[in-house]
Amino acid sequence: MNVLSNKITDMYRFFSFFIVFLFLISCNNTGEVHVEGKHHSVKNEKVYLVNTKNSQGYQDFYKALDSAHADKNGHYVFNTKIQGSNFYQLRNHQGHRIWGNDLFLRPGDSIALSETEVTANSREATKVNQFPQKLSKEFPEKSHEWITMQSNEFLSTAKDHYKKMMSYTKEYFSALDIPEKVSQRYEKEVQMRKMNMKLNYLEHHNLYAYGEWHPMSLDSVNFEQPVEKVLKDTTWYYLNEYQRLVKKYTTAQYHSNFFNPLNADADKKALSIRKAMIDTMFTGIQRDIALATLTNDFWRYLPAMQDKFFKDIENIFEYFKDVKGSEKFFNYYKKSYLDYKRLEPGSPAPGFSLKDTSGNEVTLSSFYGNYVYITFWNTMNNVFTSNLEAYRSLLKDFEYYDNLSMVFIALQPREKKAKKAWKYFLEKYPFGKNHLIAPGQMNNEEIHPYQVEAIPTHVLIDPEGEIITPRASGPEDIMQKIEKIMSKQLEITTSR
Repeated sequence: MNVLSNKITDMYRFFSFFIVFLFLISCNNTGEVHVEGKHHSVKNEKVYLVNTKNSQGYQDFYKALDSAHADKNGHYVFNTKIQGSNFYQLRNHQGHRIWGNDLFLRPGDSIALSETEVTANSREATKVNQFPQKLSKEFPEKSHEWITMQSNEFLSTAKDHYKKMMSYTKEYFSALDIPEKVSQRYEKEVQMRKMNMKLNYLEHHNLYAYGEWHPMSLDSVNFEQPVEKVLKDTTWYYLNEYQRLVKKYTTAQYHSNFFNPLNADADKKALSIRKAMIDTMFTGIQRDIALATLTNDFWRYLPAMQDKFFKDIENIFEYFKDVKGSEKFFNYYKKSYLDYKRLEPGSPAPGFSLKDTSGNEVTLSSFYGNYVYITFWNTMNNVFTSNLEAYRSLLKDFEYYDNLSMVFIALQPREKKAKKAWKYFLEKYPFGKNHLIAPGQMNNEEIHPYQVEAIPTHVLIDPEGEIITPRASGPEDIMQKIEKIMSKQLEITTSR
C-alpha cells in the first residue's frame, strides 16, 4: 500500500512539475519579429517601434522597444525580440505615426508594409493587421452627413450602423486562432466609436444644420450604456477612442452645464472651469487623460483669452505636476504647454525660412527692424479669399510708414499642383509683395511652432523680433492697435 501511495505521489509531483513547466514556457513566449516597410516621411531618419501601451505619440522614444534608421528611399527594417503577443506602433522622429493603425505582433511574425498595405507571413497576422482598413472600408462613418440629421433619424442610423459594425467585428475574429484580447480590443473600440459619434453630434449638430454655435445638451440623445460606466473600465486607456471619449465627454459636460452661447466672453473662463470640472469628475488615469486632452483646445481659447490664457495653462501645469498618476499624459500636457508658452507676448518669435514666388529663401530675421504683421492663409480658404479688399486697404495704410511689413504665408498641400494654384491665385488676384509658401500646411516644420490650427491666423511681431500678440486681430482692426503701440513707444523714446 505504501509503495502504491509513493508511486501516486511521485506521479502527482511529475504532472505538477510538467504543468508548471508548460506554464513557464507559455509565459516566456519570446521570439523575434521582422517588420519591414517604406515611407516617404522618414528618408535618412530614425523610425521607432513602440509598445502601444507606452506610446501617446509625443516623442516617447525613450520607451521605444527598438529603433531603425531608414535609408534615402525611406526603407526601414526591424528584427526585434518580443515577449508574447501585443500591439505596437511605428513612429517617426517627430512622434507621428508612419503606419496609421497599431500593429499586432507575435514572436515569429514577419510584417511587410507599404504606405497603404500590410501583409504578413501568417494568415492570422495578415488578417488582424488588415482589419482596421477593412472595417473602415466596409463601414465608413459619414459624420458630416449624419450630423445634419434630426435627432431621431441620427439615432436610428447610428444604432443600425454600429450594430452591423459590431456583428462584423465578432464574426471576423471568430474564425482566427488568436488571443481573445485582440477581438475584445476591437469590440471595445466599436462601442466607444458609437459613443464618440453621439457626443460629436451633440457638439456640432446645430453648427452644421443651422450655422449656430450652440452645442446640444447631453440629455438630447440616449446612451445604451452610461458613458461614465464605460470610462471606469480603464483597461483600454491607451486606445485613441478611449482618449477621445474622455475629451468629448468632458466637453459635452461643459457645454451642458456651463457654456452660454449668448455670452461673447464665455471662452475666457473655459479652461479654469473645465479644470475644476475634471477635478470633480475623475481620478487616476481618467483625470490624467482629461487634463492632457485640454491641450487639444488650446488653439480655440488662445485668441479669446490672450494673456489670461498663458496664466491658466501655467496653473493647470503646476496642478497636473502635483496630482499626476504617471508621467505619460503629464508629458503630453507638458509638451503642448511649453510649445504654447513660447508664443507668450514678449517671447522671441519663432524663426522661419520659406521660399517666395521666385524660389528664394526668405527668413523672418530679414524683416527685423520693422513691425511685422504675418497672415497665415491658403488659396482654398474662403474666409480669407473673400476678404481681399480689407487686406489691400490695410496694405495702403502700411505704405504711410517705413517701419511696417506685411507678410503672407500660404499653407498649401505638398503637391506640385498646390504650389501652382498659389502662384496662379497671386497672379489673378494680386495683393502685397511679401508672399511665402509653407508646403505641408499646419505640419510644415518651419511654421509649426506658431501652433496654427485655423486660418486665417494673424501674428504681430515687434522690430526686435519679439511677439506682441500671437493671435492678432484681422485687417479691419489691426491698424488701430499698431498705431497705438507705435505712439506709446514714441512716448517712451522721447521721455528718455
